[in-house]
Amino acid sequence: MTNDTSSVSTDEFTRKAVESAIKIGLIFLLVSWCFQIASPFINPLAWGIIIAVALYPVHQSLSAILGDREKLSAVLITTVLLLIILGPCVFLAGILTENIQELVHKFQQEGFSIPAPPENVAAWPLIGRPIFNFWQLAATNLADSVKQFAPQLKLVSKWLIASGASTVLAILQLIV
Repeated sequence: MTNDTSSVSTDEFTRKAVESAIKIGLIFLLVSWCFQIASPFINPLAWGIIIAVALYPVHQSLSAILGDREKLSAVLITTVLLLIILGPCVFLAGILTENIQELVHKFQQEGFSIPAPPENVAAWPLIGRPIFNFWQLAATNLADSVKQFAPQLKLVSKWLIASGASTVLAILQLIV
């Protein structure tokens, strides 16, 4: 008879253990899903906290100078930070735009040429001769050099675009 009661209690224990495991698994799934949803905001939030803590004494001092006008102090600090971040970005974007327009203009007029390499490039250890040969090929026949290295140029251009996009994304996250 004791065998039946231990069997019932074992079955009940197993049922509760399975039910608890399912509940714990669902909670873990919900927590990981919430983390996945919130993960794009963790980096900007961390930077926001770091900047806020670092600039709090400046905010307090500026607020006292401005006659306890905390909102004006916050607006001034935010404006200065945005100028520090966006100023060089706007300047760089302007320079890049001008250079790209000039390059496209030279390509359209077929006035784009690469100067011949200096002779001392070939004397560089290990990499001098290959760089000199490629540079010489590009200086004499740009179209053939581009065709010859098209796969590498595609990889480099993809990397440059991805790097530029990640830089823009990081700047946007920092602004947020």
